[in-house]
Amino acid sequence: HWAARNGYKEIFALLLEQEDADVDVADRYGKTALYLAASRGHTDIVKLLLAKGVVDSPDIDGKTALYLAASKGRTEIVELLLKKEDIDVDVVDIYGKTALHWAAENGHKKIVELLLAQGAKVNLRNSSYGETALKLAASRGHTDIVKLLLKKEDIDVDVVDIYGKTALHWAAENGHKKIVELLLEKGAIDAVDAQGRTALQLAALWGHTEVVALLLEKGAVDKA
Repeated sequence: HWAARNGYKEIFALLLEQEDADVDVADRYGKTALYLAASRGHTDIVKLLLAKGVVDSPDIDGKTALYLAASKGRTEIVELLLKKEDIDVDVVDIYGKTALHWAAENGHKKIVELLLAQGAKVNLRNSSYGETALKLAASRGHTDIVKLLLKKEDIDVDVVDIYGKTALHWAAENGHKKIVELLLEKGAIDAVDAQGRTALQLAALWGHTEVVALLLEKGAVDKA
């Protein structure tokens, strides 16, 4: 664990040579050597572990090595982990978040692309706020990731979170005009959230003039 965490490749390789070395042993928090190496971005150590048939088991919070690598933008490590036949791309943590949720939220386009190619589910809502990967990318202004997600045939652009808000609500509220445009082109509805507000009203509230103009051009109306 210490060698993996700190990236001491030679020491780690030496330990792996021992006949009784258990590559899957976890600490009190459920973290394995693979988890620690992936989290810190130590690609060479991840390769050594994968060659030994290591298991990508979750920690006590439900986070796996894939999850950590995806959330932190460790693209090469994600690619390596996705080659494992038993890898589960849709493992959720205690908040119901998957690797796709985190990659989309943090703007890691290449990793989102890899996860989608591996069959990651695009409409999963996390258990904390009911957010999808699309909502997270739209609210943060990650236009390229929104484009990737919208290419999926089964994407549902009108999924609502616990506040009754859709990706369109969040993109409009945060002034992401291009994303609003993409969502509208995909058929997003300017629905009413749990407080009775539309994307148009939220854009107006926060002073996003260009977004308001776009929504009005596309036929949005004040439903208040």
